[in-house]
Amino acid sequence: MQEAARLDSDFFLIDTSAGISQSVTSLALAAGEVLIVTTPEPTALTDAYALVKVLLRRNPALRLHLVVNRVRSPREGTQVMNNLQQVVQQFLGASLNFLGYIPEDNTVRSAVLKQEPLLHFAPQSLAARQVRAIAGRLIGESSINSVGGFSAFISRLRFLLH
Repeated sequence: MQEAARLDSDFFLIDTSAGISQSVTSLALAAGEVLIVTTPEPTALTDAYALVKVLLRRNPALRLHLVVNRVRSPREGTQVMNNLQQVVQQFLGASLNFLGYIPEDNTVRSAVLKQEPLLHFAPQSLAARQVRAIAGRLIGESSINSVGGFSAFISRLRFLLH
């Protein structure tokens, strides 16, 4: 954390494990914005909804973004988002900011096996193009300046962990 605090960066993306463990919820609640990545599988959607529910109960003002990964078609990505959005709206009175979907793409598996970042391994693959588009949307819609940057994140994280 000390080394990260010295970096001159507008964003930090922290990849947590799935689920609603204390470490996951503490990191998410300390963040100014949370990007939830799910897949179309029912168990993944249940986990995503559970995380949204826990986070919004603790901080109703938290900005939540959603990406649907490993979709078979654009229609499936949109349908998954619409279904999850409807449940979140109906039962939690909140909304998710849909950033997009990432298609099932064999080049992702190949990049993982070669231990290379996808955007370097296959920059023109459909998955890589979607990742870039999602990153662009996230940067364009971010309110990072309103949450105090990394030092404010560390302060909120320390408060939550004590």
